[in-house]
Amino acid sequence: MRSLILRSHQCPRDILMLTAAVRDLHAAHPGKFLTDVRTLADALRENNPHIPKLKEGNTVETLDMHCPSEQREAILLPARLSEDLEQKLDLRLPLTPFSGDVHLT
Repeated sequence: MRSLILRSHQCPRDILMLTAAVRDLHAAHPGKFLTDVRTLADALRENNPHIPKLKEGNTVETLDMHCPSEQREAILLPARLSEDLEQKLDLRLPLTPFSGDVHLT
């Protein structure tokens, strides 16, 4: 199982769509990843059961997630974030409905 920390310092909307990419990663590749997310809006991921808190170290890969500003239109954002994750992990992710994955308490 690969352990990942996905970092994003973009706006909350982009971070919300990153939660969708994490959901899609785990749905498409169950049991293959432990995925933590480090962002400027941690409240969007605090109670997500798909996002455990991992410690940085030798066995954890840290990936900086990016979406170029010219491609950050709301309709393109989920696809661009999934493509970025696909390229970094060398795998395919199906594009699912345009919705974040937020778990509120």
